[in-house]
Amino acid sequence: MKSVLLRGSRWLVRHNATLGGRIALRLEDPVTGETLEALCPPDEFEPLVEPEPALDRRSLTPFSHWRLLHDALRLQTPPEGQYAAFVAGRISPEPYQFAPLARLLAGPRQGLLIADDVGLGKTIEAGICLLELIARGVGKRILLVVPPGLIPQWVDEMWEKFGLEFQPIENSAALDRAQTAVSEGLQPWAYFNRVITSTEYLKRRDVHAAALAHPWDVIVVDEAHYLAESGTPANPYATARTRLGPKLRAAARTLILLTATPHNGYRHSFRSLLELVEPAEATLHGHIEDVQRRVGRTMIRRLKPQIVKTGPDGRVIPAFPVRQPVGRIEVSNLTDEEREIFRLVTEYCAKTIKSAEGSDEADLVSFAMQIVKKRMLSSRAALTQTIENRLKALAARQPEEPPKRSELRELQSDLPLTESQAERTALRVLRTALSRDARRRNAEKRQLKTIQKLLDRVADRPDPKITALIADLERDVLSVPGEKAIVFTEYRDTLHAIQKAFDTHPHLKNAYAVLVGDLSARQRRQRIARFHEATCRVLLATDAASEGLNLHEHCRRLYHVELPWNPNRLEQRNGRIDRHGQTRSPIIRYLFYPDSPEDRVLDRLIQRIATMHDDHVSTPDILGILEGSRLEDVLGSIESAQDGDQKGERLMRLFETRQEEFRAQIAPLLLGKAPDASGLPHADAVSADPLIEDDRFFERVMCEALRPHLRPGSIPDTWKLDVPRHWQGPGVAPRYDCVTFRRSVAVRYPADQVEFIHRLHPLAQAIAYHAWQELTLEPARNRFAVRIAVRRHPIATEPLVLFTFHERQRHPKGSVFGIPITASGHVLDQAVARTLLDNHDDSPAGEVPWSDCERVFAPTFAALQAQATEEARTHLRHLLDQEQARRVTLAEALREEAERYKTDRLAEIDEQEQAERAGARQQTELFRETATNWQARRAAVETHYRQRLKEIDDFATVPEPAEPQALGVLLVFPPV
Repeated sequence: MKSVLLRGSRWLVRHNATLGGRIALRLEDPVTGETLEALCPPDEFEPLVEPEPALDRRSLTPFSHWRLLHDALRLQTPPEGQYAAFVAGRISPEPYQFAPLARLLAGPRQGLLIADDVGLGKTIEAGICLLELIARGVGKRILLVVPPGLIPQWVDEMWEKFGLEFQPIENSAALDRAQTAVSEGLQPWAYFNRVITSTEYLKRRDVHAAALAHPWDVIVVDEAHYLAESGTPANPYATARTRLGPKLRAAARTLILLTATPHNGYRHSFRSLLELVEPAEATLHGHIEDVQRRVGRTMIRRLKPQIVKTGPDGRVIPAFPVRQPVGRIEVSNLTDEEREIFRLVTEYCAKTIKSAEGSDEADLVSFAMQIVKKRMLSSRAALTQTIENRLKALAARQPEEPPKRSELRELQSDLPLTESQAERTALRVLRTALSRDARRRNAEKRQLKTIQKLLDRVADRPDPKITALIADLERDVLSVPGEKAIVFTEYRDTLHAIQKAFDTHPHLKNAYAVLVGDLSARQRRQRIARFHEATCRVLLATDAASEGLNLHEHCRRLYHVELPWNPNRLEQRNGRIDRHGQTRSPIIRYLFYPDSPEDRVLDRLIQRIATMHDDHVSTPDILGILEGSRLEDVLGSIESAQDGDQKGERLMRLFETRQEEFRAQIAPLLLGKAPDASGLPHADAVSADPLIEDDRFFERVMCEALRPHLRPGSIPDTWKLDVPRHWQGPGVAPRYDCVTFRRSVAVRYPADQVEFIHRLHPLAQAIAYHAWQELTLEPARNRFAVRIAVRRHPIATEPLVLFTFHERQRHPKGSVFGIPITASGHVLDQAVARTLLDNHDDSPAGEVPWSDCERVFAPTFAALQAQATEEARTHLRHLLDQEQARRVTLAEALREEAERYKTDRLAEIDEQEQAERAGARQQTELFRETATNWQARRAAVETHYRQRLKEIDDFATVPEPAEPQALGVLLVFPPV
């Protein structure tokens, strides 16, 4: 019993057993690869008749049709040695993009941390992994978890490049909309097989309880560093996102994490990310070779300087244009009054912080003063509004409720808040970080009113920073035909001030677009489209709008209005133009006040970072080591220019110390020794040489199958297609106005203009499924299966017969192979079978009368068929033995690694516990945590160890091959 009819569908029988008079079936859907377990009764099934081909003239079919059926069945899998995305994605594939997929498929559990450099194309790499998992039948249910602002970008990219449609459920309103699309009683999280949601929404307990109640085949998490453990070694703590991480891992068969910043300079944070992928590999303690192997199996990381391509002269050159040195725009033409404003604000912040020392509100006050200084250095408009908000709070009779500790953490740690969330939290900090002492509040009012008077005095003058920005735009952007620029600012107040200045400028008034957070997906697309227009020269954007923004095709210039106090944000902005696909050298500049001690420290730091790039350290690496330097506290506490210089000097010394710690402790781990990547198609893991080949075999088969229904399209190499009714079904439209079978055509046009039909397309899968049914099922009454063909071929020196079979051992969707045997019973080499299956020469080599077929093969046909079936079994057994040997060897090494993990991880926990105890007095009130449960962590090590051993044992056992399924027969005679 190979297949049955159950619940109205055909299923392959993978296992059956009798239990107390009932039959237990383990079934597989031949189209989707889904499995089903049924107990009969109460279920009822009907065995389907699958007779072997018989030497009967009524089963004879023209060779062209016989070949088409076999070729159509071969469309279910990618060509030999290639991955599905190489023939299916609407992308121009490059070898390095397939390295994560090779790593993902290498071990017993499919999981990976993709930590490639900013702009290297992690979204594309994730899409490639998804296509391959879908092709293998293990990627039906997919959940994408991304920051809120990236949802539209991910939805568009997955559809445009991979043809994958996702249902957005990013908030309660979206969940309600999704609920209306499903039947009553069904959960959208269970009903939709492809869902995209936000990290912020999913971290809520009630949401992830529902979303993760039904397992997912694949979960992809973008900006995954937000799931890492936070804090210092002396004070580690878990955020709501950190607690979400293990739940995602438990709910996913495959977990893929994406981040360009896998570490913050601390080993415990980096280790916590690795633990999400594979807990029994996640220890950074032990011999460096052992640690590098663990990291290499769990994470893949390439930096831009490592990616190369072949230049026009044949030499190897960098694949990414080298970024020009970061340019500095000094805003130094300040009046005495403007300099006095800087001095007074710095003095006010320092005094306010000092007066709050030792009080319950000390940390909150310090945070509030940092906000004041940041907005001062952004623009005059931002400072003016901040002073007004602070004065209103000081004059209020009833103080507001301060933000929760979790909200403060998110704001200070630069976690992915929406723009409105960040602004609301910052405003509440300003309004609630107040002294309880009336005298101190009155002193603060007097200082603020003095600053406010000076601001009123200069209010009619242009903001010197905005003036400097426009001057640079005039010189290097507006004067160059076609040149565009992006201008980033942290605050909407600053953005509005720049807008006002642009609106009075003759060449900028109607030549800019604005992109801010909290726009709808439609508004966002409209404004980006406006920036792409020739008449638009500048895109003015806030940080919240920078997430997922890809503008490298139209722009290479970027301006930072202010220097962010978290330099990681600087690199996030730069990544909008310095990314995969950029053809020109990016030009990046920032504006700063040399008269500001805070800006001088930041300028010095940024310039130092710019000189540190090499092939082994990326900008996120360098910036990560600043995490523990408390940069914001240093800048916030500067009291004067002299104090700023002194603190800046100390900060640079600390930076150098932490840089050395990074190079010694973290950098070697980020370059972990990867497993053998020989499974990569065509080239190595750092090559960006284009592989834009078309799947000509697929195109020929599809055109042959659809010939009566195709008409030339309006675009070269495209067609209009009316799909026959018997091939229409889920995902297949009855009509396509413009389709192509060539990737080289598809990548030049958007998905809504040209439909790209490839091997994973529902239409190709429907054609393959019908071919499989025609070759395997007994036909209706008064018909015979068209399973026998006859031809002459030069490879035959004597009559031979090719028996074809279908097996699902090498690939879940199955593959076709043949067993050639001469009429005298001699089994020929597999090369003969491949030649006969791959040969598409239809030129006549002489007709073969059926009487000759019967005369040569009838006496021994049954014996030859039995011989071929046994040879097919032997062939599959040989493949199984090879795979079994590979897995056994790998399993032995993995068991040894698991033992070392257990020992090293327990030692690491001992060290971490000691570090926490030693640093307990250093904890600030704002980030104070309860002590870590170290005993529970030790118990978890044993749990992870045993789970790993079970996974390894399961991996080492290869299931017995299923019986090869007979397909067709080709009788081959020598040429006349």
